Amino acid sequence: MEGPVAPARGPSCVRARRRPPACNPSAVAPGCTFSTRCRFAREQCRMEEPTLRDIGPMEAEHRIACHFAEQLSDDVTLEARV
Repeated sequence: MEGPVAPARGPSCVRARRRPPACNPSAVAPGCTFSTRCRFAREQCRMEEPTLRDIGPMEAEHRIACHFAEQLSDDVTLEARV
């Protein structure tokens, strides 16, 4: 009496492994990094990357990269208090 027969192995038995697509740094969208998830984003945010700059009193040492920081700072502060 012979033992159990092992299934044949070949190309049809091997499962192809799929690799996730590699991140292409040159494919990064232009503009602000947060433009897709910021509720205040405008067209300028999607097209131009904002520069990092100082904002507020010098003793506070706040830096921000937003095209509309000065216009939004009062509105956001008021919303946070409500």
